Amino acid sequence: MIPRIPKWLANQRVIFKLVNQKDVDPRHGTPIQHDPITINHCVMQLGTVYSGTNNNRQIVANGLLIFYVGITDPMPDIDVKNSLQSKVTYEGTEYTVTNITELKQPNLDQLWGYELEVL
Repeated sequence: MIPRIPKWLANQRVIFKLVNQKDVDPRHGTPIQHDPITINHCVMQLGTVYSGTNNNRQIVANGLLIFYVGITDPMPDIDVKNSLQSKVTYEGTEYTVTNITELKQPNLDQLWGYELEVL
């Protein structure tokens, strides 16, 4: 099993506004944004992530947000395929979720956490 980090190391707090592409407003045909919730005990690492080479590079993320099962409170119910474009506010700046990776325990079908790339 992958060991968990101590809770005191997950000392960031974000405001998370979940978007689920399955929940569509019938009047407008756009995804419904759920009410924002404050999420405690997560890890936000800011830094620019590029894709491409030489002069053909583009920014794909400005940071990485990690939610840990059993540590992050409350743990959001994220649908990896349908929660892109969710919003994260960290230290007064709003980011958009561009990529979600579901982290599972090796050799088990047990969720360990989520890794969200934000732009």
